[in-house]
Amino acid sequence: LKFKMERRRLVIKLFIKQRIIDLPRCRQAADDPSVTGFAKFSGCLNACIMRVLLCFVVFREQAMSELDKILAYNASFVDAEQYAAYQTTKYPERKLAILSCMDTRIVELIYAALGVKNGDVKMIRNAGAVVSHPWGSVMRSLLVAVLELRVEEIMVIAHFDCGMRGLTAQSMLDAAQARGIPADRIETLRHAGIDLDGWFTGFDNVEQSVRHTVNMIRHHPLMPSNVVVHGLVIHPSTGKLTLIEKGTRDE
Repeated sequence: LKFKMERRRLVIKLFIKQRIIDLPRCRQAADDPSVTGFAKFSGCLNACIMRVLLCFVVFREQAMSELDKILAYNASFVDAEQYAAYQTTKYPERKLAILSCMDTRIVELIYAALGVKNGDVKMIRNAGAVVSHPWGSVMRSLLVAVLELRVEEIMVIAHFDCGMRGLTAQSMLDAAQARGIPADRIETLRHAGIDLDGWFTGFDNVEQSVRHTVNMIRHHPLMPSNVVVHGLVIHPSTGKLTLIEKGTRDE
């Protein structure tokens, strides 16, 4: 039902765009003293209708949440069968997994700069392109890629000017309290043995961070020794790669 309503909205919007050129004529007919009778009434009516419809569309655009916009776009995407260009298998063609950062500047840049496309690689992203715990979700994802999805090579690709560089636990906890998280809840977590300071703290040097993550992956007790692990840093503007660690077989 929601999709049908969104389609109707798009049809109305298209109708208005097609008719918008008529609005000056409608206004002219409404204001022209030489136009009388039904023609004047029609001009006034059309001008009023166009104004109302325009206000309606503008209001709807402003009122729509990002979720609403995405769902509306998705409906048209599926209806037009645009997904056909992206169909592939779950196994990466190049048998490669990439751990990278969630930074918005490299969402598409990293694919273009590496020359990879949909279906080529397993892409894992988090804040900083780091493995902070050997039994966390990032390491598990890499192991699934290797043990189940035929990955033979891993690249850790961080980037310069990363938001995790210099990040402090105190700044994060201050931000949490500013967003309504009570201080006593934070203290309760500390008393429960949760290391918030270590968990929230970023890194001082991106190259050292890459080396540390590469080392954790290479020496994980469940990572096969013939999996090659590399470490790189990408420039978030130009896409230029700097090699930090070059892996070899049987590391």
